[in-house]
Amino acid sequence: MPVPEESKSGVFYLVLLSIIAFVKLPIAFYFWIVKLVVRYNSRTLLLLDDSVQRNTMLETYLYLAEQDEGVKNDRAIILEALFRAIPGHGNEASEPFAIADLLKAAGGQSK
Repeated sequence: MPVPEESKSGVFYLVLLSIIAFVKLPIAFYFWIVKLVVRYNSRTLLLLDDSVQRNTMLETYLYLAEQDEGVKNDRAIILEALFRAIPGHGNEASEPFAIADLLKAAGGQSK
């Protein structure tokens, strides 16, 4: 039985909506979920790396304090590394210590 002309456009839009509802929306939902998982994973790895660096600095500080070697000279550098803002928070433009600061802390004078 042929479809009347006035209902052809309605059938076309019904088919189009069913394609969107049953094909494109699940695909879009899948990619959205994948994006969330990748973002969560990358943030977690970034925080893991930051915590490993802070742990290394803390162990260095405790070792130097235990040996009583140069803790006063390096205290500012170590505390700056320990108590900096976590990645993604705080001022992103904060600069780490310059070479001149490191040389002064090591005992040499930079001009």
